[in-house]
Amino acid sequence: MKLSAYAQGRDNNFNLIRMVAAFSVLLTHCFALVGGSRESEPLLSMLGMTIGDIAVDMFFVTSGFLITASLLSRKSMIDFIWARMLRIYPALIVALVLSAFILGPYFTTLPLSGYFLDPDTWFYLMRGLLPFIGFSFLLPGVFEGNPYAGVVNGSLWTITFEVLMYAQLAIFWIMVGWGRHSFRKTDATGRKKNVWVPLMHLPGLRVVWMKRVVLAYLLPVGVYVLAARWFEFEMVRFFPLSFMFFTGAAFYLFRECIHLSSALFGVALAILIFSLFHDSVPFSLVYSIVLAYCIFYVAYVPAGSIRQYNRLGDYSYGVYVYAFPLQQALVALIPNISIWQLMLLSSVMVVLLAVLSWHFLEKKALALKMAFADRTRVFLQDNLLPASGTKGW
Repeated sequence: MKLSAYAQGRDNNFNLIRMVAAFSVLLTHCFALVGGSRESEPLLSMLGMTIGDIAVDMFFVTSGFLITASLLSRKSMIDFIWARMLRIYPALIVALVLSAFILGPYFTTLPLSGYFLDPDTWFYLMRGLLPFIGFSFLLPGVFEGNPYAGVVNGSLWTITFEVLMYAQLAIFWIMVGWGRHSFRKTDATGRKKNVWVPLMHLPGLRVVWMKRVVLAYLLPVGVYVLAARWFEFEMVRFFPLSFMFFTGAAFYLFRECIHLSSALFGVALAILIFSLFHDSVPFSLVYSIVLAYCIFYVAYVPAGSIRQYNRLGDYSYGVYVYAFPLQQALVALIPNISIWQLMLLSSVMVVLLAVLSWHFLEKKALALKMAFADRTRVFLQDNLLPASGTKGW
């Protein structure tokens, strides 16, 4: 059965996949936070990457697929922007506020007056609210005695790259004509077909054939390079994650050509396991493709009782953004805590926090996206643009 047929519905296992990925990141962080570095993580010595690294790749492949679908299904760019903002910001703001105003004052080695007067306290919040320029991970005097000293929330770095992927995708949509009116045409048989077929990536390189596509690629990369110089990003992380994200995007765009079957899944899984043991560019390319295939097979094909998880909610983002500072606090409060004790305690506590966050904050915020988008359009029409100025936006 084609991927396109599965992707038409909303009943899938993506929530469960993301939850598994979030807990994989949590597990990897347990090794680093107890031991002071991630070198003791078992998979690192075997594969050169941790289970958390694989989980982050899973997040970006999944995100590329779903965000592309979201963008192409929206009636305007304003809808897309509000949907993304209301997914990212509510839980992120809570994580930043809890870290800066509850954990920070409790665990800092500075006097409270010194803590709140220190510019780094407010710098942490400011950069947290502007994820596209990168996060600050330090609060003055906080967790300085921990084995993984000083880092308050080391999970947030991926959000910077996630936002950059959204920006790139939006720029492609605008500049290449991914609008609902312009990116599709009807052929002689009455079937809709893609006018522009993006061959998204080779490692570090987009295969492009239009000047607008080149510009759409170079513009966000150029902005990112400048930001990297100003804010000391790790540029080396950008291209692999961009590759994973746009592999997911390409799977969505080519969904009519991709068949999901148990036989192909078995082959893809075997190749995936084999590719994990080979650190080279060709195997990195193979790894991303077969990882994506395995993700989408697991997301759509297994049905039945496994789908009951969707009745609970989408807790993965809450687990991801709240876990690290909670783990650091547990390490600070419980001397000589073991990796597995930290895993157990932090898992129970962060799930409770994530459940509350989803039902009382994130879900309610997402319900406002259409209202906010409509108000934004009205504001633009009334104050900034002529009557037709927001068409397509």
